[in-house]
Amino acid sequence: MKRKDWLLLVLAVVLIGGIGFGMLQYRLSHQQPDSPQMSEGANKPAAQSGPAVQLWITRDFGAQTLTVQRVPLEPGDTVMDILKRHGGEVKTAYGGGFVESIQGLASAYRPGDEKSRKLDWFYSVNGLMADIGAAEYALAPGDVVWWDYHDWSFAAAAPAQVGAYPQPFVQMAGKAGAEIAIMAEDGYDGKARQVAEMLKKLTGKAPQVIAWDESAFRQEKALLVIGEAKQLAASPFLQALWKEKATSGLFADLSDRGIQAYDEQGKAGRLYDQKGAGALLATVHPEFRLPLWIAAGVGAEGVDQVVQVLNQERAGQPDDRVRGHYGLIVNGNDTIPLPLPSGAGGAP
Repeated sequence: MKRKDWLLLVLAVVLIGGIGFGMLQYRLSHQQPDSPQMSEGANKPAAQSGPAVQLWITRDFGAQTLTVQRVPLEPGDTVMDILKRHGGEVKTAYGGGFVESIQGLASAYRPGDEKSRKLDWFYSVNGLMADIGAAEYALAPGDVVWWDYHDWSFAAAAPAQVGAYPQPFVQMAGKAGAEIAIMAEDGYDGKARQVAEMLKKLTGKAPQVIAWDESAFRQEKALLVIGEAKQLAASPFLQALWKEKATSGLFADLSDRGIQAYDEQGKAGRLYDQKGAGALLATVHPEFRLPLWIAAGVGAEGVDQVVQVLNQERAGQPDDRVRGHYGLIVNGNDTIPLPLPSGAGGAP
């Protein structure tokens, strides 16, 4: 397939994803909601042994933490079961399949009301937004369940987050026939091998390390790409993704000038152009819906900074700097979560 045809296919799939989200909203707007029901067993103490999952409840793209706890997993438990038992006060609507409110934070969007704000709860499992309802998603031991309350007026979908690292790759490693690859720009194969060694340690499966090849984006595998911002910015595939930030959930893009960060409304904030700045971003492949991560830096120093985040361990666990964020900028000693808060054009 010619490069131009491939890019057109990518854009078409991304647009279809956005349309699918719109259809979901249409369906919700044409149903009559049930009376919200209070969850049973809220604030039940969590067991300290046996099968368990992590439950995270945050708001504003992870900016504020409401709940982080390890909770017991019972046979047949779904995301909704875990939330109702351990998420505090939970109210649901639409037959119990839609979360109306958690801990007093309620959906603000009202179909047909132009004055209502697009504020709702969204959930992901292991750093990937699910494509089925919370009452249908069956959990496995070790899963990370993440509920976040945020404004979706710009980002109608944020299909992946870096904050549950390394869970997306752990899940891929556990699937028969699934492939994980780390693709490095020229000069960064050594950094790619370092990350591969860490992922092997964390997941039990060694990823492939491959040289840069644009055709790799047409292969069905989880992919982490590493390189300088100016190098990655030249990729036609990545350029197509950045043009669809509202559905790819990427709150930064790359250019030969550096790393441009965006706020939750999609407005450009600070441009990180000094050597040593780096970005860690996550989305999914628009066709295969598999993890697609980007580790980019301004100069070799920036690439080194973001690779250190992926490789850093504390007490056998990944670096805390990445936990609970949708994306991340590393700027010297500072770590800046993405998206930026609204109007944060002068973020550090």
